[in-house]
Amino acid sequence: VKVLHNQLILFHNAIAAYFAGNQQQLEQTLKQFHIKLKLPGGEMPSWLEEH
Repeated sequence: VKVLHNQLILFHNAIAAYFAGNQQQLEQTLKQFHIKLKLPGGEMPSWLEEH
């Protein structure tokens, strides 16, 4: 239950940072989730994303 609570807090922080336009806070929160943020025009999309 405690892990789920912590995940919900991280999720809330990520959503709040996204809608506030706070790029640094969003990246920091996503690092805690171990998720890389894809920036527009960055790397090539995978073959699955192309089709």
